[in-house]
Amino acid sequence: MVEFPAGVDAANWSQLSGGVISELDRCFRYGDGLFETILFVDQEPVLFDEHISRLRRGARALALNYSVESAPLLARCRAVIHADQNSDASQNVVVRLQVSRGEGGRGYAPPVPPAPVREVISCHLPPKIPSVLKLRMLDTRLMISRLLCGIKHCSRLEQVLAANELLVTNDVDGEDCWEGVMHDEFGFLTEGTRSNIIVESNGRLLTPLLDRSGLRSTLLEALVALDDRDPDSVLATRMRLDQSGGLHILDPEYNKAFLPVDQLPASAWTSCVLAGMAVCNSVMGLRAVNALAGVDLPLSPKIAHLAVQLNKRLGYA
Repeated sequence: MVEFPAGVDAANWSQLSGGVISELDRCFRYGDGLFETILFVDQEPVLFDEHISRLRRGARALALNYSVESAPLLARCRAVIHADQNSDASQNVVVRLQVSRGEGGRGYAPPVPPAPVREVISCHLPPKIPSVLKLRMLDTRLMISRLLCGIKHCSRLEQVLAANELLVTNDVDGEDCWEGVMHDEFGFLTEGTRSNIIVESNGRLLTPLLDRSGLRSTLLEALVALDDRDPDSVLATRMRLDQSGGLHILDPEYNKAFLPVDQLPASAWTSCVLAGMAVCNSVMGLRAVNALAGVDLPLSPKIAHLAVQLNKRLGYA
């Protein structure tokens, strides 16, 4: 782990002694900061521009005194990789960039004048993904938060609780589910604990609309941004899954209705055949799901084709 004084050249970085962080650091105290996890393939970053764009959006949303300059930041990331004893030039590496507002006294209010922002960068090998992906439904719900939705802030307690639920339920029933599916507090399908969700229905790729909770990965952002006429484009819309994994899609006319699923008219929903499912994030790429809620899912040729093309283009294994 390496700390860089914000805004300095990569040559001036200094190693943290034992990784010690001040107990007054606001990221440690309140989660007052941002982070990004960036995959490097053959020493080149994947979706780096998209990570930079999200980091800038987050810095603006949190009013951090942090200037995000692409070239110097990339140089600092590479310096950390080269300094790491466990990194091999032939291996893919994940770089974690964490930005804290810095030290700021004992109250919620940020210090005036602003404290120096802390930037800490570390790296590790990508996690191993099982060849057969099983998902389960989780009871943990994501809160509605239009203020923080879409930024990768450091307060991830909902994901922590959901990941713990996944571990506990796997242990109880002996299943080996790699990921858990989460809905928001209104009952709409949102995301996994560490991934975004893509489904195929009626020949179209769909993903949950994440304008009130959740976080789009930079990979999903790139897919949603494609022209609608592109066969690989993904349409964001509201949907839900029942406990058996049945898919129900909301009429887009109701997308702006600020109501829980059980207060919407039955006529607003269309029950659809789930022709396939995938999970994705910027570290693992896009992977087809084999089973959901104990039910085997069909392997969608459309999703399989997208995964092969996307993973090949971006360098995912």
